[in-house]
Amino acid sequence: MNEKKTRTISDLLDDLRSDDWEIAEGASEVLVARGGTDVVDSLIPLLRSTDVRVRYWAAHVLREIGDDRAVEPLVNAINVPENCNNRGSLVYALQTLDCRNYFQFLFDLAIEGNYEVRCMVLMIFEDQEFELTPAIVAEATNKLDAFTRRKHNRPEDQDFARELQIALVNIGNKN
Repeated sequence: MNEKKTRTISDLLDDLRSDDWEIAEGASEVLVARGGTDVVDSLIPLLRSTDVRVRYWAAHVLREIGDDRAVEPLVNAINVPENCNNRGSLVYALQTLDCRNYFQFLFDLAIEGNYEVRCMVLMIFEDQEFELTPAIVAEATNKLDAFTRRKHNRPEDQDFARELQIALVNIGNKN
């Protein structure tokens, strides 16, 4: 019998914690193929790990499985202050999940995030549908205006602000 099929979820989660990239990657592939409620429920607690590699693999598998129950736990992991320099993969995982109720969170994350986070948020904005009220658009526009007026902004921040403005307009045009 194929060893991968007989391995327990617990065994595969142990492999996700491995320092060996190939072992963790192999476990992630098996978990994605297996999918289902038990796998998702087992991965969500790993998002609270203090080990960035474990969070990475959990986010990666959750992204590939595409179960929307992972959205809130991913948002919670993104918001953990200790994760502020390691959020890119967590945000990336949201791309395949339904984030329609998280526009304001994502917009704020884009403004305050690093380059990787900003890119991931822009991809989410491009790929997903959001229903924005005029009040939400006005608030986002005000935040973007405040961001562009910051004295410490670098040229790439101004480029990003233009991209975010375009994304905001495109989202508004989809409504």
